[in-house]
This record gives sequence, C-alpha cells and structure tokens, in this order.
Amino acid sequence: MDQLPPPQALLANLRAERQQRLEAGLQMPNASIESAMASLTEDIRAGKLHGFREILEGCLATNNPRGAASTFIDRLMPFQRPIGEATTQLDEESVSYYRTPPSITLELSNTLLLKNTDTLVDVGGGNGTTSTIFALLNPEAKVVCLEYQQDLAEKARKLKEHFCLPNMSIINEDAFVADLSSATVLYLYYPFSDRLFSKFINRLNPEALPDLVLNGNNPDLLRDRYPLISEHPSTFQNTDISWWRGNIRC
Repeated sequence: MDQLPPPQALLANLRAERQQRLEAGLQMPNASIESAMASLTEDIRAGKLHGFREILEGCLATNNPRGAASTFIDRLMPFQRPIGEATTQLDEESVSYYRTPPSITLELSNTLLLKNTDTLVDVGGGNGTTSTIFALLNPEAKVVCLEYQQDLAEKARKLKEHFCLPNMSIINEDAFVADLSSATVLYLYYPFSDRLFSKFINRLNPEALPDLVLNGNNPDLLRDRYPLISEHPSTFQNTDISWWRGNIRC
C-alpha cells in the first residue's frame, strides 16, 4: 500500500481541491486525494485505524480545525446525506438531524476514554457519521447508532458495511421505547425539544444512570436544559462547545 501523505499535506490538498471546484464549478477529483482516501479506507477495513486518528488529529493543528475535520470526513464518506435535509415527517417537537462536528467527536472520545466494557448509544444518530467516527476512534467499545428515521438508519448501515466495523450496530427504533439498559454512555446532539428531552431523561433508570453527554454549539440552549440533569452536574467546556455528563468516569 502506498504511504499516506502526512495529515497537513492531505488537508492542504483537500483545501486546494475544494477551491478548484468552487472556481470551476465542476467535479474535478484530485488523483492523489482519491488514492489516499482509498488506501485509508482499505486500512480501516483491515482494522488498521491509526491512520484515521492521525489525520483527524492533524486537523486540529490547522487554522480552522472544525472546517478541516469536516472536509476530511466529507471526502472519506462522500455518500452521506447533506446535513439538514428533511426526509421523514417528524414530531413537531423533534429536532432535525445535524452532524456533530468531527473535531468534537474526537475531543469527546479523548475525554471519555471508552473501554471494552462500554457501550455508547448515539441517540438520534442520523446517517451514522458520528457513530462511525466514535467506532473508529474507540475500537474496543461498542457503538450503537439509534435512529428513528428508516432512511437515515439505512445510510448508517451502509457506512458500517463500507468500513467493515464489527463494533458498530444500528437500531432503527424510537428512542422512547428502545432498550437502553446496556448503555454505559448516552450521547445526544440537539436531540429533542425541552419537553421531549425531559421525557427522555425521565425514562432512564435513576439507579443505573449511564454517562449522559449532551452536546450542542449553543451554550444558552444547553444552559436552559441544565436543570433537567442538575443532579449530575459534571461540566466540560472548550472554546466554542459545552456539554454536561451524568456521571464521573473512572
């Protein structure tokens, strides 16, 4: 297999390709990027995941970490559904699917330190992109993409099959009736209105509450929901994101 270019070189090529497409208005794939992504995909399928983590971590060293990480993931997973595109009629209080910024998924993975005894359930996992990144960064843990919309769940299955991820599973079910008893971590990114979020929290077993990660890039929105989980007030922050976790992990 050809050696992958260093993260900075690959990201520079990705940015150049994007600019070329914007200027020309055409799909003009860069051969070196195509080769690098194909090689990386084959490595992932073979269970060699260090290259994926290396490139994603390399994104954090760029001038625009979120943009660089998103560009990389978009290029590696080109068959994703565009963010925010409506597909199925939802409850009026439900929130449309939005992908967690990949750089944040990396940061959360580094914070959570998931082990082989952990099961992370991505509630409202959408097309599976975030679940896939969690699975790639945490190969010892189990990752479940829980998604109500059938078409999005099918896209998540496609990602799982594309990367041959044995530690990822997809459940096409309503989060209010799904069995969450095996979860050690529940991850939610803008999942519900406040009323539905309160309903979801109240259905959890208070005697066996898993770690709860509520993520969003609107601190005011999270602050408004804070009383719903105020009994478990562990707080983490970086420059532009906030989240609350239910329990302190050892």
